[in-house]
Amino acid sequence: MNRIKVAVGVDIGGTNTVCGFILESGNCLAEFGFKTESKISPQVYFNRLFEKIGFEFEKYSNAHELIGIGIGAPNGNFYSNTIENPPNLNWGIVNVEDFFSDWFEPSVYLGITNDANATALGEMLFGAGKDLKNFTVCGVESGQQRTWSAKVSVHVSFHPHYSRL
Repeated sequence: MNRIKVAVGVDIGGTNTVCGFILESGNCLAEFGFKTESKISPQVYFNRLFEKIGFEFEKYSNAHELIGIGIGAPNGNFYSNTIENPPNLNWGIVNVEDFFSDWFEPSVYLGITNDANATALGEMLFGAGKDLKNFTVCGVESGQQRTWSAKVSVHVSFHPHYSRL
């Protein structure tokens, strides 16, 4: 039986971590979350995160195949899969792959990026910016960026005639 492919989207915030199982269509199969607890070590945090993903995915594993995990984090580095001195967490530089390989098969993809970039990419592919050539997503402050972009996205297109404004 061919199982339906699903990826996990993770938004690491200073207060909460929000996760969702996302289908290829961009629809959310399920979402879940937990308190980030910014004072705990990265090792404890990522073990908790990956254990929670495994536990939640177990409900869907008969019909679905986990193909990847994408993490949006403050100061997430796409090129090295690290989170580097996030301002709202006391972590220093964290190589997430060090924890990831203990929990997932090598066939499961790991991608990390800056949380603001992840928000903008999500809006461009699936949200209010989907049909726009140019747009801007504005985050107000930690914990509000996701809500702001999803409910009150600011989209600005520039026309050469109005460049004096």
